[in-house]
Amino acid sequence: MKTEYKGFKALFPTRIHKFQIDKALIKDITAKPKHFEYFNVKNEPAFMDLQQEVERCMFDIRPVSTCTDQWKVVTAWLNNQPPNEEGFIWHNHVDSFYSAVLYLKGSNMSLDLRDEPKEAINTGPAKRDFEIVVRHTWNEDVNIEVEIGDLLFFPSYCLHKPHKNETQENRISIAFNLMPSRYNTDNRFPWCMDYQP
Repeated sequence: MKTEYKGFKALFPTRIHKFQIDKALIKDITAKPKHFEYFNVKNEPAFMDLQQEVERCMFDIRPVSTCTDQWKVVTAWLNNQPPNEEGFIWHNHVDSFYSAVLYLKGSNMSLDLRDEPKEAINTGPAKRDFEIVVRHTWNEDVNIEVEIGDLLFFPSYCLHKPHKNETQENRISIAFNLMPSRYNTDNRFPWCMDYQP
């Protein structure tokens, strides 16, 4: 009998979602330069329409669980990347579940994402004799090109960074972190988290 390939199953694929926000919302913000003095923009009146739109978009792609409720923005801040600035190094947002970036101003913009190394978890009572870490992944870095009004969503554990601003104008974006409200009912396990952001 000849060996037969029986196919494959994608295990835990990571999806990056992209929306195009109404340009009128973007224009209202960028028409008022004083708003760019803010760093923390969560709940700032000038940014509330954008924040609510981000939460509305999250509703369309949200992971669903029996004990999660609405997804809410828990942090939001403005990034202003001047010409020739490298921007942030590779990083992730470990204090949230989902992250998003909304691009307000600039050109030649993109976000790089990386599949980070994975560590074998020791789930047994015995200690490890050595640490097993996969330092190489099969996935190359991914570069997602964006334009003004694009809103990207990705799991917060994903390593990401903007590329160098090689234009002569400031690149302005807003980063958001989101978490779901969670609630306990009488028949839930006692270790279930009750969280209302």
